[in-house]
Amino acid sequence: MTKKAWGYITVYDPSMAEKAAEMFNAFNELWPGGFGGGTPYTDQRVHDWLDQTSALADLIAIDDDGELVGYCGVYPHWRDPKAAYVSVLGVIPKVKGKKYGKRLLLKALEVCKEKGIFRMDLHTWSGNLEAVPLYKKVGLFWVPETTVYMQDFLPGLMQIPFAQEWFAKHPDWYNCFQRELEQEEDKEIIDGMEIYQYIFEEGGDKLVAEVDRYGWGFCGFHRILDDEELSIKTRVKSHDILMGVPNELTIFIENGTDKDLTIGIIIDSLKGLTWSKPFPQSILVKKGESIEINREFVVDNTAETFKGNERSSAVINSRLSVDNYNFLLITSGKIQPAVKIRSLEDFERIPIGKESVISLDLINNSKMTISGHVDSFIQGIENSQQNHSFKLKPEEISAIQIPITIPIDAGSNQFIINTTPIIELEQQEAIMPAFYYSVLAEVKGLTELIEIKEQNEVYLIADMLGIKAALEGGTINFTKGEGNGGMPIRHQTGPPYGLSLDRTLMYDYRLIKQDKSSILVLSAESRQMPGLQIEKHIKISPGQTEFEYWVTYTNLDPSSALFVGARTSVGHRGISLNPFTSFESSYIPINGKIIQGNSFTNFLTDPLIPNDPTIWSETWTAAEGILKNEIFGWSWNPKNISKIKVQNGMLSLLESETMEIKQGQSYRPVHLWFLFDMNSLVSFRKRWNQLIGNKTISYLDQLKGPEITKALEMEFEKDNILLLGQENIKKVIITFVSPYPLPGKLTLKLPQDWQGAFLTKEGKQDSIPMPEPAPFSNKRIELEIIPPKNTNSLVEGISVHFCGEFELDFELPVLLVNPKQKVLIKKKELANEDILEVSNGRLKFCISSDIGGNLIRLEDDKQRSFLLDSFPEVKPRIFFANHLGGLQPMIFSLKQNNPFNELESVECESVTEGSWKGVQCSWTIQKEKEYLLGQKFKMTYLTLPGSNIIKIKIAHENSTKRTIAFVGSLLADIALQGTLEKNVIEFPSTGQIWTRNPHQKAFISPLLMDNSWARVYRDDQSIVFVVPEKSSGGVVVLNLGPMIAGWVLAFAQTKPNETSMLEFAIIINQSKEKISTIQKAFT
Repeated sequence: MTKKAWGYITVYDPSMAEKAAEMFNAFNELWPGGFGGGTPYTDQRVHDWLDQTSALADLIAIDDDGELVGYCGVYPHWRDPKAAYVSVLGVIPKVKGKKYGKRLLLKALEVCKEKGIFRMDLHTWSGNLEAVPLYKKVGLFWVPETTVYMQDFLPGLMQIPFAQEWFAKHPDWYNCFQRELEQEEDKEIIDGMEIYQYIFEEGGDKLVAEVDRYGWGFCGFHRILDDEELSIKTRVKSHDILMGVPNELTIFIENGTDKDLTIGIIIDSLKGLTWSKPFPQSILVKKGESIEINREFVVDNTAETFKGNERSSAVINSRLSVDNYNFLLITSGKIQPAVKIRSLEDFERIPIGKESVISLDLINNSKMTISGHVDSFIQGIENSQQNHSFKLKPEEISAIQIPITIPIDAGSNQFIINTTPIIELEQQEAIMPAFYYSVLAEVKGLTELIEIKEQNEVYLIADMLGIKAALEGGTINFTKGEGNGGMPIRHQTGPPYGLSLDRTLMYDYRLIKQDKSSILVLSAESRQMPGLQIEKHIKISPGQTEFEYWVTYTNLDPSSALFVGARTSVGHRGISLNPFTSFESSYIPINGKIIQGNSFTNFLTDPLIPNDPTIWSETWTAAEGILKNEIFGWSWNPKNISKIKVQNGMLSLLESETMEIKQGQSYRPVHLWFLFDMNSLVSFRKRWNQLIGNKTISYLDQLKGPEITKALEMEFEKDNILLLGQENIKKVIITFVSPYPLPGKLTLKLPQDWQGAFLTKEGKQDSIPMPEPAPFSNKRIELEIIPPKNTNSLVEGISVHFCGEFELDFELPVLLVNPKQKVLIKKKELANEDILEVSNGRLKFCISSDIGGNLIRLEDDKQRSFLLDSFPEVKPRIFFANHLGGLQPMIFSLKQNNPFNELESVECESVTEGSWKGVQCSWTIQKEKEYLLGQKFKMTYLTLPGSNIIKIKIAHENSTKRTIAFVGSLLADIALQGTLEKNVIEFPSTGQIWTRNPHQKAFISPLLMDNSWARVYRDDQSIVFVVPEKSSGGVVVLNLGPMIAGWVLAFAQTKPNETSMLEFAIIINQSKEKISTIQKAFT
């Protein structure tokens, strides 16, 4: 390295990782969307990126203080062995304008020249207003019709002897370079061709080098040096080289030297080109003379067509020997059929036995009117030949229509439409390339292989899904049956990793049939690691909605072992506008928890989520699709996996262990599945468990789903009860899953007339900074909250508001207690039977303390009743054989034919749990003898002073060696003020609240496991049955004519020597607007 006054450029070393992370984080201010996706860099992330790369040079700029201030990654080009690619170029904000970016680029050009590289490419964006002029000043040209691909041919120019002589005299090429630095594409047309011009001038000397922008090589030189001038160049008449349309190549030579020159000429034609007559092998150009030699040519349908602006076209090589110089002049153009056929889709599905019409575009690529016809036929269908005449205006897009009826007894599911345009020019016909279009029968059990030769792609299509495989590079794209929802998967062999030569590796393919499944196998020998055979396997089956993918390495090298690993990246990079793969919520199972993230934050993104596989409790990531209400995601085999990376909570990369593979041995570095159209996270995990997990998933997890932890959440450390009119000191726990930086302020959002503040060491504060996040950590903040003395609502939602990068509200529902009131529990007699009476100043109820443990005689402070009972008599009511009424506990097994067991004898006593007081009833099952005999249960009814809420808990203690599955429930006999008249039922379903007015017809509301509640009201009186948010239960209301029953139930499974707990709530005289707050308050 050469140190200079302004700092110096060197090559990255792993010892720089920590400082490099600081530098890359500083790039954020200048990088659209934040450098690296806006996720902070750590030293480990830098090690993962730069320690083992395939770079020609990872250049680092260091200032005079030793601070890392800039980076430029120079890598081998994945398609062109004579080119390099700049992966990243950036500097930190404080050195912006100090020429570090320029010096990094100049050093990159120097590296390319030293390594024999002829061209250096990069991508940027059109709005990079300051960088594009810099790029152009160092020789980069913006390729037209791209956003924004740039090419620099200076490294190659510096290696051409004809130019080297000029630069030997004028070594400061940068200041000699004449260039307009416009913020636009470089589309300069000279002699009818699109050309990039390098012009250097100093004194009276001049050097011009011209690049054919389609051929990606020099097509002309003009040099004035020491009063001698020589110009040599090639031109085509039109850069639009159309099949069947005559064109012309011209060689121009201008001899301004002091002697005659004999020019040797060798022309290497491109495939499919025919000359009107050959060029001479040599020609004499006298001093002071200028000559031009031209020959007409035409290309046919075997010529390689133009593949896009980021690939070189096929070229004509003109090898000219002049004096002591040998010139290779590159000439090309946009080679296309004069008329071509195109489809909007790669294939089409149609029903059998019915006529369908296939429409294909017919395009005139020329600027003249062309007539002709299209011959077509359908392979597999007799008498399908057709002739379609056309006359197309210049650049017109028309269409042909081909009718097709797939016979019911065709015996095949794929039919290929063959189309061949034939044009007529000057009474001669020219055949254009044929176009093939596959049509599939829409049938059950479909599995078909489709080859798209024009695009080097193959499809493997089944009835529910499909695979699209690029034979160049081997990228796999999974699609759903309708062709939508593509999810890519890419493979990279290493180490080293980075821009790999295998990116353009051409794969062979074969299809293996295995029972009802089909396996597409892509095979190739690695260029990145010679001697290594790569085989990618993709397995699908008709009727299934999953893909299986694995890679096998085999060492073909007869002389040495190979050390090889793999990086498998999945999902979309950058911005994806595909609605079929868009998601809002994502889930990852790490550190024994299932964490919920989302698509619009980086809370669950590498490196904030460590890539250590040992933190993964299960090996999958899943997401909820936005367009379709489905769960989709990735599952993988953890064997051989050394690193796991996620992006927004979805798998982004698996890195396998680097293994030694001896001669003839094989290694499977990765094995994964993509699952979609799953109806719930429960079914997704169940399928993962069948494929890989082999673990026991609990009964409740299978029923309700696993407990979910949000990536960032707040909750009260203990209870959420506040005393009216008093200072309440509460601690709140903030749970961080990742250390995503969240600079910003927390403020309290309280209802009207409430007071509150944060309590800090400095005293009370209206706002505080968000605590510094740490991975899988809890931070505590302390609040003082003073609700008003008088309020009608006994449940409220307060929140802590975060204002920073995001605006977030963390809901903290609270229950309110009047400190002047008390919960009183009295032993009484009712109808000569013992009961326990509970009152709290707002409601009153009784518990039958000898039998059943029923809650009866519920009244509000206006002495209005809510429930009917027949206490103390147990008797049939409709189809309930053993009915006492009120709120009746019912414990049963789903295996029972009749869940309505006889009432058990109970023992009841008063209990206190913090601010809650009430009655607990205990019993041992004796009446149900088949499944639950001998099982012990406790039913607890609790309330708060002055509250309208009754909290109900069912506890089961299993002291046996059996696993006990049961349903814990309460059946309410509802009749507001003792009558069914005007009793209206409300409940949630299908995303809205339904109201069921009084009616003679029987009615049953749906049993929902999410957001489950029901409300029965009559004027301003109501009773609400609620299941907390994370409960495994639901609520059903039955209108049976002479009876309205509210049935609150939950499912449980208790393992030996363990205890299960179920929880419900009943609220009287409560508006429906606060029900969701109540559900959260009990979570």
